[in-house]
Amino acid sequence: MFQEEIRQRYETELAQLNPEVAEKFVQRTSAAMHEQIAALYDQAQSQVFAAWRERNPGQEPDDLQTIGLHNQIRLSTLEVVRSQLWEGYVPPPETEESDEETEQEPTEDAPAMSRWQTEFATPADRETEELVERVWPEREPAWQVLAELLIQARIEDRQEVPDSPDHPLVKQLEQLVEDDAARRAAIRVAAGL
Repeated sequence: MFQEEIRQRYETELAQLNPEVAEKFVQRTSAAMHEQIAALYDQAQSQVFAAWRERNPGQEPDDLQTIGLHNQIRLSTLEVVRSQLWEGYVPPPETEESDEETEQEPTEDAPAMSRWQTEFATPADRETEELVERVWPEREPAWQVLAELLIQARIEDRQEVPDSPDHPLVKQLEQLVEDDAARRAAIRVAAGL
């Protein structure tokens, strides 16, 4: 699963080794990453489910929610392990010609809904904050901040937003915020924060 990514990450170093030693390094590193994912997954699972139960007192997640939580934990642990693989990576210098060819649009230019869960999310304006407070007045402030990012992204992309707690979109958007909160919690747990 990680072998190609490991080869990319350590391309310069592996080129200096004989092929057999390089392949053993790739295999060992891949196995260690799989073990780390399993350990992080086990650690995060109980905490993510406990956080879900805390947000939903007296309830148990149904089958679909359970699958969603497991997917969030899996994706979060993969993200943590992958980020550790690439930590400290300095790409080899490129020629001027290849710099021009690989020039990409900045992530900030992506549609708002594709970045509301990232550091490139557009901060909510005062109107959005007030709207979220009106639609979800009983939610805790941390949850409302995530909802504000989602609603701001929908507004920016000219998508419909709820205007009251009874709006048909409320449940769907709540699930998106819940999933994002679970993902963030799993990342914090996996990172030891």
